[in-house]
Amino acid sequence: MNFQGIMKKNMLFHARKYISIYIVYALIVTLLFLFASLLYNKVIIQTLKPSYYQNLQLALSMVAAFSVIFITYATVSFVKYRGQEFGTYITLGMTSKQVIRLLSFEQLIITGSSLATGLLAGIVFGRLFYLGFQQFIHIPELTFQLNAPSFSITIAIFLSIMMVTFFLSALYIKRLSLVQLIRAKTLKDATKGSYLLGFISILLFAGSLWIIPYAMANRHEILLKIAVALTLITPYFMIGAGLLVIKHIIMKISTKFYQRLMLTFSNVTHRLRAFQTTLYLVMIMLGGSIVFMGLAYVLYASTEEMNDASNPASYMYVTSKDWQGLDEQSETFDFVVDNYARQIQGEWGKPLDIIVVSKTQYENYMHEKITTPALIRNDKELEPFKTPIKWNGMTLKDVQHLSRAVTNSSLFGYNIQEILVIDDPSIYQENIFTAHKLGHRVSKAEALVYEKKLKSINKVDQIPSQYKPASKELELESDFQRTGLALFISSFIGLLFVLASGIVLFYKVLSDLPAQKEYMQSLERIGLRRREKEQLIRNELRILFFTPFFLSVMLVSYYFYLFFHRFPNTWDYMQKLGLVVIVFFVIQFIFYSYSRVRCEWETNL
Repeated sequence: MNFQGIMKKNMLFHARKYISIYIVYALIVTLLFLFASLLYNKVIIQTLKPSYYQNLQLALSMVAAFSVIFITYATVSFVKYRGQEFGTYITLGMTSKQVIRLLSFEQLIITGSSLATGLLAGIVFGRLFYLGFQQFIHIPELTFQLNAPSFSITIAIFLSIMMVTFFLSALYIKRLSLVQLIRAKTLKDATKGSYLLGFISILLFAGSLWIIPYAMANRHEILLKIAVALTLITPYFMIGAGLLVIKHIIMKISTKFYQRLMLTFSNVTHRLRAFQTTLYLVMIMLGGSIVFMGLAYVLYASTEEMNDASNPASYMYVTSKDWQGLDEQSETFDFVVDNYARQIQGEWGKPLDIIVVSKTQYENYMHEKITTPALIRNDKELEPFKTPIKWNGMTLKDVQHLSRAVTNSSLFGYNIQEILVIDDPSIYQENIFTAHKLGHRVSKAEALVYEKKLKSINKVDQIPSQYKPASKELELESDFQRTGLALFISSFIGLLFVLASGIVLFYKVLSDLPAQKEYMQSLERIGLRRREKEQLIRNELRILFFTPFFLSVMLVSYYFYLFFHRFPNTWDYMQKLGLVVIVFFVIQFIFYSYSRVRCEWETNL
């Protein structure tokens, strides 16, 4: 048999093992193509705001970066798994160059078929992809368009990644000796465990979780940063050494329970240390995915609610001596723009711009009596409190902070965050502005007509930012575009990372199978039955797959609650996060199930 025959037979023999890599590569090509098609879609370029378009560019960059890391890891792991095979070829007389040539033939077939399949899938499913994207960002005229830049960028990125991957694989084969190649798939990266290290890491982790709320309440920034860093670093040591502590505790509490799971604890303790870096990486990827997707889903599901809170009026605009308004009946109040500084924990903050209104103007507009001075904020979660402020060269003590829906937050160039109400009509001396609130509901079409009228009356092509009207309907459309785009991108990136975490674990388990097979044969020699070995494998894989998952869920849930606990709908937000966690759990369970079947098959169970 000549060398070409060996290459063909070798490819056919490993076809089944290459299926998973082929599917993943094709999926990556499809995602790259679909995101590239969005970037070069004419409707997207003309409709989306520049900041939203930059988010799309960032999404493509993240997909490309993920592809580089993941494809490199998966390919090198697979090459390591086949180390004994390559060592056998060299023993039979092949040179390293011929082995690399054999690998290049396989890579060429996989790269070409994955690229063709991925592009074809992108073309076939492009309309469905755009239909989903359209539902998120509300652009009715958006359609799927094929364009040359999408193909060229996708091909260039994917081929560049595959070239780098092949170079690293070839370097790996060339640098290892024959003995190292043969033993490559049975070598472990085990590290020494330590009860003390595990105990200290658990204590630091628990202590950091307790310290964070305290540091936030008392504004200790350095302490807060240290505590947050510890919650992210200590799980690495908990994965490697924490199980030693848990095993020791179980031995003390229930000897019978420990003896029943002694083999599982012993092997898993060793494998967790061997998988320490991989499991920690998986935990970080899962945690990041859940955070991004959870936050994006909460923001999208709460878009209308947040729009209602930010826009109590259907339509508002501002006039002055330099800017004329509409002939529509409206409620009004006069205001001036000034600056103030607030005292926080005994220290004065930086001066900030603020809208200042007289008590008379405020009471006539809001139809209520208040005690002044007062700071009014459009914030439902604000509890009334008092604090001193500096304004107009004076220090005002016991200024009460109140929550009232006075204006749309986007009025006056997005500067109305707070309103200072003063019992002093003399504030109206120069640069007086008037806020107008229309009493009826203004639709999107009416809002666009009013905007044209304002331009016509004031003879301008563009309305200055401080006079830009605030329309609830237009803001809602823009908010849905913003949160929809965030959810769409976060969903794809999040799912990509959770898929990557599952596949990384799968390939790590796959590379460890030869050693696991030897271990199972040793257990068989001491009398373990088939069912007992199957249960042992299942217990080990459950711990390996779900330890990083539950650690990441615990951390994310903790930070999610800290972020939203001051909101009135905290538990609604936590329930939405729960839905995301359930989706990710199902995906992780699928990878666990496939890995279990593969392990049982490879170990001849």
